[in-house]
Amino acid sequence: DLPVPADCESVNKSDRREGPNVAVLTRIARVDEAGRLSVRLACPRTVRGGCNGTLAARVERTGARLGAPARYSLLPGRSAVIEVVLRPDQVASARRPDALVRVRSTEAGIHGTKTTQRVLEARAV
Repeated sequence: DLPVPADCESVNKSDRREGPNVAVLTRIARVDEAGRLSVRLACPRTVRGGCNGTLAARVERTGARLGAPARYSLLPGRSAVIEVVLRPDQVASARRPDALVRVRSTEAGIHGTKTTQRVLEARAV
């Protein structure tokens, strides 16, 4: 499956019977002028029924709330770029050269909620 770096900014939380979580493949997220943040997600091949959930994001430095989540649905072994719209008050902060964004994926699993969280570098496009 897909390697995920283990550090304090990377969190995978789920029941151990669930299997692997969705993988965040993006290392540098792109933010456009409208505040759309592009993140590539991948569903591991071993997941039954695919990966279906929501992806939300916020600028790390401001400590602000997460914006409106974007829904995604991925077949096992597939990946896709998901666009999340940041809150209007966070767009300027996300486009700064040293900006960090926290993305959180939430899926409803058979045995409970599956959460994947990463802190990514953001770049203006």
